[in-house]
Amino acid sequence: MRKQFVLIATLLVILLPIVSCGSEEKRIEGEVVKIYGTLPVLVTSSGALFGNESVRISGTSLVYMVKVGEDILTINVLEGSKIPRESLIPRVCIGTKITFTVKIVAPTKSGKFDPNHHAGSNSADDIGVAKPCI
Repeated sequence: MRKQFVLIATLLVILLPIVSCGSEEKRIEGEVVKIYGTLPVLVTSSGALFGNESVRISGTSLVYMVKVGEDILTINVLEGSKIPRESLIPRVCIGTKITFTVKIVAPTKSGKFDPNHHAGSNSADDIGVAKPCI
């Protein structure tokens, strides 16, 4: 009896994440229409003791606005584990076609517009560039 319980519990733990996924991912292609971002810069911090100024590096960001069909999607590109986000900067220009993954989410029961439907984040590892700009 105990062996059956352990076997059933093990199967539930293994299968639950697979069965309970309410959304699926899909790779889509779109054309970049705008690029926003900041480069790393040195920023002085004020208020240092004894007149010593410390310097810190400000964070970077990279955001693409991509046209897919009639929709405009906003993608915040996060640092990838294999591809640094800075390597996308010389490869992607306005007009470049990129592919990326999106999560297909079931519509809300209320039917109200979700303002975050067309905005999200992707890792630099998930951005595909078939033909880089020159």
